[in-house]
Amino acid sequence: MIRGQQGEQRIAGGFLVSLQFALSELPRWLLLAIIVYAPWAFGCTRWWAKTLLIQSLLAVNVLWLCSLFFRRRWPRVAPPAGIAALLLLGIGWFSVFNALASYDELLQVFSPISQPLPGWFGSWDAAFSIHGMLLVTALMGGFFMSMDLAANPIWRRRLFLTLALSGGLLLLFGLVERATAAEGIYWESAPRSTFFATYFYHANAGAFINLTLPIVAGQAVLAFRGDESQRKRAFWSLLLLISITAVFVNTSRASVVIGALIIAVLVVAGAWVLIGKRRKMALRPQLLATAVVVLVCAAILTLSFGVERSLVRWNQTLDTLFASEGGALWEGRVSIYRVCWLSLRAAGWFGFGPDTFAIVFPYLLMEHGGAVNGILRYAHQDYLQTALEWGRLGFLLWGVLVGGGIVRAIVYLWRDPRAITCEHGMWIALCTLSLIGVLIHSLVDFPLQIASLQLISAVLLGQLWTKFHSKGTRLMLRKIPANNSKKP
Repeated sequence: MIRGQQGEQRIAGGFLVSLQFALSELPRWLLLAIIVYAPWAFGCTRWWAKTLLIQSLLAVNVLWLCSLFFRRRWPRVAPPAGIAALLLLGIGWFSVFNALASYDELLQVFSPISQPLPGWFGSWDAAFSIHGMLLVTALMGGFFMSMDLAANPIWRRRLFLTLALSGGLLLLFGLVERATAAEGIYWESAPRSTFFATYFYHANAGAFINLTLPIVAGQAVLAFRGDESQRKRAFWSLLLLISITAVFVNTSRASVVIGALIIAVLVVAGAWVLIGKRRKMALRPQLLATAVVVLVCAAILTLSFGVERSLVRWNQTLDTLFASEGGALWEGRVSIYRVCWLSLRAAGWFGFGPDTFAIVFPYLLMEHGGAVNGILRYAHQDYLQTALEWGRLGFLLWGVLVGGGIVRAIVYLWRDPRAITCEHGMWIALCTLSLIGVLIHSLVDFPLQIASLQLISAVLLGQLWTKFHSKGTRLMLRKIPANNSKKP
């Protein structure tokens, strides 16, 4: 009987261990699946795709928190990032709870409502802000999950492999659309569309290209490490070639400039690393030859896939930036920026509420002498839109969260690059390059208002906030034998 009870206990214990392991692994796999889904589902720019993204990501976040509870551990979160994120969530949800008014979309007017806490800040419309805060909450969960799994080398590699593979194949899909003269996404009928791949707006497609290009380049570099197969090297070289070609085939001028700068940085950094290691290792002619072939073939493919559309865009004047064809200054982007800038004081410390820009801007426009002509969904300048929706305090917290992660990574790699492995250091540098590219693009467009681009940016940002190993820890790990299970 005793032996039977012990056997049952072992079986029960093994089942619990297996269940605990499954709970810890399942949320991470689901996060990778969502990362693949987001750009392929029309970039989550359509209502149903964005709603499904929010719901699935929130469900994964809950499952991840449950797995942490069963494993009895706290998430690996950097305190500054955790505090800034929680404060942002607190400000956003409090503005929903203490809303000032309700917006009537049919009449396009605001109706005051009784506040639970009169005199305190609140959103100008709870319904719009609720949807915006659900997305922000889901993205914060993805950010925390990315930060937590970054400490695991195996899952870190899986994450970057997923980003690179999904991104490269999506850009290949975009080139196929261009080669077959598709009228719309997935060959739908969409006249006068500037789409590329699964993004209806070419600038959003360009932001996606520039976000994933460094990650694809990193996988291509790793393919030439060690004794990797020739098929693997050829595959990643092909995806890198496709990514570089997509930079110049896409018709967004801002993304082309940023993409060209990213390519230049990658080339210079690669040359600097190879030259620096020349005394320690033989210079690999195969790697250099592949890089040259990729760049030359990218130029040929760019000319073959309809680069004339991009050239037409470059030949256009800057009238659309400064004024419309009729000369109305208020219809240009600079005029939008001016209205947003003049309205920052009215936004105050806490803003008009998350996701309220589209309903608030017409009133701001009339306040500064402009005429309302339709609805403007985005300011085409993410920084000004964020300041209007979140206020000065919210903008500062977003700066700490995003800018702090980038500055932290740059300073750490500059001061103590040997404290982490070469592969981990490369990924940190490439994530930094991707995020800097999208932040530059945000100066003239709205990439960080698109759910799929927000998700990728949040995941990459989480990698920059991970806790790096100290020198002492890495030296101790090096001293541990590879096989320490043998008895003396």
